[in-house]
Amino acid sequence: MSDEFRNPFRPTFGSPPPRFVGREAIRWSFAQGLDDGPGSPARATLYVGARGVGKTAMLNEAEREAELRGWIVIRETARAGLVDSLMRARIPEAFAALDGRPSGPARRITGVDTPFGGVSFDSTTNDPEISPDLRSMIEQLEQIASTGDTGVLLSIDELHAAATEEIREIAIAIQHTFRRQLNVAFVGAGLPAGLDAILDDDIITFLRRADRHDLGPIDLTLVDEGLRDPAAKAGRPFDDDALRLATAATEGFAFMIQLVGFHCINVDRTSPTITVADARIGIDAARHRVDSLVHEPEFRGLTDRERAFVFAMVDDADETAMAAIRERTGLDMNNTNTHRHRLIRKGVIRPVRKGYVAFANAGFRTYLGNRKLN
Repeated sequence: MSDEFRNPFRPTFGSPPPRFVGREAIRWSFAQGLDDGPGSPARATLYVGARGVGKTAMLNEAEREAELRGWIVIRETARAGLVDSLMRARIPEAFAALDGRPSGPARRITGVDTPFGGVSFDSTTNDPEISPDLRSMIEQLEQIASTGDTGVLLSIDELHAAATEEIREIAIAIQHTFRRQLNVAFVGAGLPAGLDAILDDDIITFLRRADRHDLGPIDLTLVDEGLRDPAAKAGRPFDDDALRLATAATEGFAFMIQLVGFHCINVDRTSPTITVADARIGIDAARHRVDSLVHEPEFRGLTDRERAFVFAMVDDADETAMAAIRERTGLDMNNTNTHRHRLIRKGVIRPVRKGYVAFANAGFRTYLGNRKLN
């Protein structure tokens, strides 16, 4: 194996996968919304799911589709002071990046100089200083973008971590641009529980009507492609049995695909292929990593009764009947339904059919099973 060999897999949250699989229809839906123009429902899109399911990867793809069309992309991760960060840093950075574009509009941005991040234009344009208001700043960006038949995309990750008041301000600003038929789009991602709590706000009705994609497991036939093609292209292909083993081990979990691929390749970089022995070692390493990064924090966030609920699901192969959970935990129907609702909102379990639930991430079952044995 050459010293220049680079592992193609990227098991880091937010890093784009080397082969994007299983979400093409979702990506196409947002891209089509950009092309359809103002009024398309896909121009407000939310990606929702458990940690590691691929929400940030979907944001990356949405941003890429916008950039391919020449759109201005404003990206931020939700945190305390989100709106202030957008106004003081992210939006002024977007204005500054437009300064002097050869194909840009006639007016030229000369600097960011108001105490709230407002932008001043060259005096030859006779434009007033932009008011330090989120809505007006987005509208001013859109005016510049519209001269080149493009628009503005606001992309926010980890929406569940933001204060409701801040999301409310953002939603009101974006909704106003939609009402004015401006070339603006919004895409966000978050955990189910936190995002649902935000959307319960009576004022944030606009985002309730957004296109919502609840991301689940990726079909294993597509996972096969996501492992096989990057490894083969890198010059270290899986043999057939190793690929079957590695594919099954991911259980369709987007982050696990990258972890399994990464660790399987790293077992022996001098070997011309990834063998079954390599795959077994790599899978063990990947499981250990995903346990520490995803499953342990998820488990710590559960109450005692929520833990009892999920432990009652461990021994079932796939889905679990609510009646069985009541019998195994001793909880009455009201308590069981309450914890079911909470666990769904936390992204730990998902409803599959009437009276049955399953783990949102099948790997969590394996993790719980190991804890049960220990």
